[in-house]
Amino acid sequence: MARFAEAGIPCYTSMPSCARAIRALVDYAAFQMRRRQPMAASATPPEVRGEVGRALATAGPVLTEAEAKALLERYGVPRPQERLAKSGDEAAQAAARIGGPVALKVQSPEITHKTEAGGIALGIVGETAVRETYERVLA
Repeated sequence: MARFAEAGIPCYTSMPSCARAIRALVDYAAFQMRRRQPMAASATPPEVRGEVGRALATAGPVLTEAEAKALLERYGVPRPQERLAKSGDEAAQAAARIGGPVALKVQSPEITHKTEAGGIALGIVGETAVRETYERVLA
């Protein structure tokens, strides 16, 4: 087996390891085929282009995350469920509707780098935690 390995010929000591290697090779070949195929272009309806153009023209120098996501959604880009809350109570209600751990993010055209400004909190669970985190993030 050492001679096979020196010659660059794969060799296996068990059928399961051989089968895993063959499966990986098949998966890699399928990936390469998908990668070579051109992506289907979808035409954006003119009304969407016009709507997006108008929104960009009136938005100012920086789009908020919510504004940018709304425009991307018009182009069919999927996004996770979200709500805009203007109070701790609204944030708690939104978190309850969304379910699971949630993220709180500041939405302001003056804050383009939320992380550096302390404007993001991740993995928040429970009404009390959401309310407290909302107040802390906005402080």
